[in-house]
Parts: sequence; C-alpha cells; structure tokens
Amino acid sequence: MTNSLCFGIMAKQFNIADAKAQFSDLVEQAEKGHSIIIARNGRPVAKLVPLIARRPKVKPGFAKDLLSDEQIEALTRPWTEEELDQLTKGPIG
Repeated sequence: MTNSLCFGIMAKQFNIADAKAQFSDLVEQAEKGHSIIIARNGRPVAKLVPLIARRPKVKPGFAKDLLSDEQIEALTRPWTEEELDQLTKGPIG
C-alpha cells in the first residue's frame, strides 16, 4: 500500500493482489468516504470510490446572516386562512 495524489486528494493505493486480499476492508473504507486506487505494476488503473458522496452536515442557523429580519418573519409566520385557501383551492378569482 502506498499513498497517491489523485485529483488533489490523497488516496491509498493498493496493488491488485493486496486489493483482492483486503477487498472487504477496502469496500468498508469506501463506504466511509475514502477513495482507493488500484494499481498494476505500480501504475494506477482503477479507483474504488463511495457510491453516494457524503453530504456535509449543516449546522442550525448557518444562513441566518443571509436574510433580513423581515424576510425571516415572512418565511416563519403562520399562514392566513386566505393563503391556505389559495394553496388548496387555487387563486380566488
């Protein structure tokens, strides 16, 4: 096993025989978000990556500085009966 730089990200590199022997562990590492490079004679030929990219955790209130107090009020206030009617029955004409 060696470390490789792939697209600016450090990835572990395994030769085919080692990758075959450790395949279950390598899949587990990929599930955790790691990329694994598979090499033949020291030359990278394949890459094992997570199927679903991990989404960064969003902290509550991360966007509070992006909205004014008026915008926050408009987005969080309870809806009026008229607004609920428009939503369920369409615009009153």
